[in-house]
Amino acid sequence: MSHIEYSIKKEKVLMVKYAGELTLEVIEELRKELERLLEEHKDKVWVFDLSEVNFMDSSGIGFLVHTNNKKKMSNGKFYLLSPSQAVIKTLSLVNLLNFFEIVESEEDLEAEICC
Repeated sequence: MSHIEYSIKKEKVLMVKYAGELTLEVIEELRKELERLLEEHKDKVWVFDLSEVNFMDSSGIGFLVHTNNKKKMSNGKFYLLSPSQAVIKTLSLVNLLNFFEIVESEEDLEAEICC
């Protein structure tokens, strides 16, 4: 079962936490839900907490790449926070681990965006 929640941190960060599988079966619904949310908060730094993702397929990879590109095209910042071992393994297999800005903790995130 998948679960998504979001919050605004310090008025400039949109934190999206996703738990479950990031696969073709859930990606379309997730995309619709996040499109509205991301449009409302396009001026904020986007952070996806993927610490509780237990499986990700190529649709999940495509979703993350699309979201990252969309944010970077508007000169914004997009981070993956504490990606699970499943996410790390999947991104490594397709040589995309270095494509994303990854932070291991909220403290690291604060240090990254503070200046």
